[in-house]
Amino acid sequence: MLTSPLSRAACALVLVMVSTFAQGQDLAPQPFPFHWKPVKGAGAYLAEVQTPDGQAVASQQVEGNQTGVTIPLVPGSYQLKLTTLNRFLKPESDTGWVRFHVAAPTPPTADAPATELAPGVAGSLVIAVKGLAQDATAALKSPSQKVVPATLTPPQDGRVTVAVPALTERGSWTVLLTNPPQKTTEISGKLSVHYPLPRVTAP
Repeated sequence: MLTSPLSRAACALVLVMVSTFAQGQDLAPQPFPFHWKPVKGAGAYLAEVQTPDGQAVASQQVEGNQTGVTIPLVPGSYQLKLTTLNRFLKPESDTGWVRFHVAAPTPPTADAPATELAPGVAGSLVIAVKGLAQDATAALKSPSQKVVPATLTPPQDGRVTVAVPALTERGSWTVLLTNPPQKTTEISGKLSVHYPLPRVTAP
């Protein structure tokens, strides 16, 4: 049975990482230890990690006398499956996919250009960001402190785009970027909602 990651494994086997997964992330991978109870007669164990949508991240096989493994992972949400192999290295049983989360050490740092939207008109806000976890979330806080969820695109070239829904409350809105579970950065004074001023032309 898979247990809580309480100790690091002392093994020097090759770790197969999918390098494209970490590209675009400026958060360094963190050593994440897993530990399990030994299975009598096991010839080896295979630890596999993937994203919640099934993208492979890491796969590592250790000998049957090992009861743990350490895998470097960038902050985000993952799934782990531990498979017990027999002495012929054939699968015997597995844990199924178990969800877990690697927390970012700090909130993201971010800045954005000033953006103005008319009430009831949707738009977008491009934000320069560092230290954003791959499962970060975005929200918008109104002048009256009402929080509205917003859609966040994956980081690309150090920038993300926040899709701003049609907002009706006029005034200055605050953009919230959160690295789970609760490491939030507030971007104030960059998003305002108001009716455009009428243009005055000379006769």
